[in-house]
Amino acid sequence: RVVFKSYRRDTNADGAVNVLDNPDIYILDTASKPSMRITTTVNSDGSSGRIAEIVTDPLFRGLSGEQEKSLGLDLWKTSYDKSGEYRFKAMAQFNSPAELGKTVNAVSLSVSAGLFSVSYRYVETIPRAAANPDSEDPLLKLALELSKTAVRSLSIQAKVSMPGALVRSNGTVSGNSAVWNISLADISSSDRDFEMRAESRTRNWTGVGILSALFIALVSAAGFFAMRQRSKTGAKKSKVASEFHEAHVYMGNAYMSRGMPEEA
Repeated sequence: RVVFKSYRRDTNADGAVNVLDNPDIYILDTASKPSMRITTTVNSDGSSGRIAEIVTDPLFRGLSGEQEKSLGLDLWKTSYDKSGEYRFKAMAQFNSPAELGKTVNAVSLSVSAGLFSVSYRYVETIPRAAANPDSEDPLLKLALELSKTAVRSLSIQAKVSMPGALVRSNGTVSGNSAVWNISLADISSSDRDFEMRAESRTRNWTGVGILSALFIALVSAAGFFAMRQRSKTGAKKSKVASEFHEAHVYMGNAYMSRGMPEEA
């Protein structure tokens, strides 16, 4: 790290910035690789969790309560630790897709249930203006603030884990997760925003169960009606046979009364 003095403010109010002013001390970090890792986990019920981890400057010693409030991190659980590198971590849980979309900028999560499957669609956009220190995303704004002494630009790794099988994504797919490695320098020089997309699908066991129950009910009903029909047919045949027997006996008795035993 390079520590140097620089005259950048008119401290004596003479209308000019020169050696007569008081210098400020600046730090230039030529070694660190500022980075931010964002991990989002989507659950099958539509709830989700998100962790943002920022590798910070070693001179950083955590945020004050006032700073956290100004950054809008009151909904996040934050921590700061040193484990080889200095890290600032923020974690939050969201009970629904609407809550995630409302709390986290430029994130959309939709869940649609079909008869046999449930589809999940995750879209997150990092706008070109994200490289601006006035970024609307509080965590990205913090990462830019903490890495402003570094020579290298901030790099971002975003990862989303989806329920079920991942069927489509523009990231690097590994199992049910998709990963994107993003350079803010590349985004700021691009002519469009950076979009991360992932879609997954799970079996809709509720729908399968309902369909199976309907199938079993239909089969049972068909069997019941078939047995009832056979019972009716058997009863009808028994009645015909009984009537035929009675007629046969009646005719035999009639022939016998007339002295015609052979005919009887």
